[in-house]
Amino acid sequence: MTGPVPIVPSDDVVRTYRYLRIALVGLVVLLATSVAMESLQRHRILGSISEYYYTPVRAVLVGVLVASGVCLIALKGRGIEDVLLNLAGMVAPVVALVPAPLTTETDGDLRRLVPQDAADNIDNNVAALLVTGAIVLVFSAWTALRRVTERRAALLGVLAGAALLAGATIWFAAGPESFRSGAHYAAAIVLFGIFTAVAWSQARSGGRRTRWYGVIACLMLVSILVAIVCAAFQAAGHDPGHSWMFWVEGALLTLFATFWTLQTIDYWETGLPIR
Repeated sequence: MTGPVPIVPSDDVVRTYRYLRIALVGLVVLLATSVAMESLQRHRILGSISEYYYTPVRAVLVGVLVASGVCLIALKGRGIEDVLLNLAGMVAPVVALVPAPLTTETDGDLRRLVPQDAADNIDNNVAALLVTGAIVLVFSAWTALRRVTERRAALLGVLAGAALLAGATIWFAAGPESFRSGAHYAAAIVLFGIFTAVAWSQARSGGRRTRWYGVIACLMLVSILVAIVCAAFQAAGHDPGHSWMFWVEGALLTLFATFWTLQTIDYWETGLPIR
């Protein structure tokens, strides 16, 4: 008996997925270039990439993260990888629309607060994002139920997305001040964690470049552990260095861009994984 015939996408589909993948790498290059130009003009590097929200980089930072979220959702992965990419696409705009708080001095005490104009933007933008996310999730559930293949993975993705959306909505509605001050970090942690999981999933797929994907996944995990250690040192009153978070974020973005480039080369002829 012969096995199922692989579904070979048309040339137009291949080019569409190829361009989406290239666009995602291009967005990372755009952000890196904008941050580098601003750093050179200031003659110093800020504490994190997130802090560039309060500089002329803001439009590029927000645009890149929102566009990346759309690309991640639109792109097709294999099984659990597709679920992870969709979740990453959901949280990427949150990192963009909820900026990191600034350190300000109030009555002699240092506090991390979101400026009022940014807080107003958060309230409007996140509310719109949650409404749009709910509509997209309903559509995703409808398409998942109609799927003939990989329906289980699709339904799992819908349930995971629904849980993420529900949690964000409850946090936003019940604790708006807490959401403004903490959602950026929570979304960034989830995003980089998912990126690491995607690389690890590819390393275990048994496909091409398995060793390279494994190395990238391990380096991403090490970067996250370094961030945890540095954050613990900082919380204990020690100084791990002014720009430690910038370099950790830069390393993680560079590693993910490298992973994505290699995977794009692997899928160059097919555009997406052939089932």
